[in-house]
Amino acid sequence: MQKGRILGIQPLSPEWFRYRWGRITGTDVAAILGVSSYKTPMEVWARVTGKTACPDFDAPPEEPEPFHLRRGRLLEEPCAQMYAEETGFAIANAPGLIQDAELDWLCVTPDRGIEAHPMPGGSDTSPNLGVLECKAPGHFKANDWDSQVPTEFRIQLQLQLRVWGRAWGAVAALLPDDFRHRPEERNEEFLEKVLGYVIDWRRKYVVGDTPPPPMLKDDKLVRSLLPESVEQMVVLPASMAVLAHEDNELKRFMGLIKKRRSAIRTGLMLVMGESRYADAGDGLYIKRNTIDVQHKAKEAYLEEGRTTLLNVKKEPEAVDVVGPSDDVSIVEITQSLGVDSLVDQLPEAEALDLPDTSANTGNRPLTVMDALKRQVADLSAGDPDTDPDFQVKS
Repeated sequence: MQKGRILGIQPLSPEWFRYRWGRITGTDVAAILGVSSYKTPMEVWARVTGKTACPDFDAPPEEPEPFHLRRGRLLEEPCAQMYAEETGFAIANAPGLIQDAELDWLCVTPDRGIEAHPMPGGSDTSPNLGVLECKAPGHFKANDWDSQVPTEFRIQLQLQLRVWGRAWGAVAALLPDDFRHRPEERNEEFLEKVLGYVIDWRRKYVVGDTPPPPMLKDDKLVRSLLPESVEQMVVLPASMAVLAHEDNELKRFMGLIKKRRSAIRTGLMLVMGESRYADAGDGLYIKRNTIDVQHKAKEAYLEEGRTTLLNVKKEPEAVDVVGPSDDVSIVEITQSLGVDSLVDQLPEAEALDLPDTSANTGNRPLTVMDALKRQVADLSAGDPDTDPDFQVKS
């Protein structure tokens, strides 16, 4: 089992930040695969290619350390100690930054080493040196750990096992009111597919100096990378011209929908009078002042340590992850981890149950815009103020 090169660079030092700036790290791989909750493929690309300027890490930071990073840093040692206490395994300090033995642009920084004999779930002859990755999620991230270790941290651990040359490891999580840990063996099939994907991604986007497909979170980054505009005009290629027309149509219909929603909400508030809540049936409850209710629900969440927020919902982001290789898909990569694999956690595209508008669209295929038009038409046909089934409960 090949071991990487130990560089002797300690975590969070100025040298550590500088060395990682132009390279791909363990957490970057999850982002490249599109499953990171902290960064996007384009953010990784901008940093690795130098499009995002490297800060002066020797100078005092211009902004304070984000709370979630500070929390994770300070709780790393208590998390490691709790793991040692629960398992009986010895915990050792990790050597700092490690560079892959074959890919000099790949490096990892394990949190701790583990010394155990035998390996959990193994025989007496199993290798006894492992890797421990420590996490300390807050209240709003605690639900991500209900069923199993989040996808991105399993990917991070697998990369650490490869680069450090160890056979097994564990991810431990010090939750606000619980402690969980899960051992995992090194998966060679998974690593081969992941690294094949990352090598293709790096060749196409980093070496080719071409930005990867943007995600929803990349708006601010893209704006920062654009040069100042000048008085000239470009002709869009056909594929982008179609998107431009779709965007224009969406903008128009979003305005119509916004106006219709405003009229509906005004009518509902007039009917509700002084009542803050209304029962619309089928489990739908209306709040007259949504902002106020959400604010109080959040306060109750923080004070009482609840794991869910009542009636405060967040829509998931739906984005396409476009890979650089036609031979290996992300689904194929993640299937190699078995039944409870990463693929079970990846978002799946939902089929749209669209109305049949073929009579109105001729021979062209049904589009999302057709569905939006039908939804606007359906909304305009109803009148909530004269609905005899709408009742306000005191």
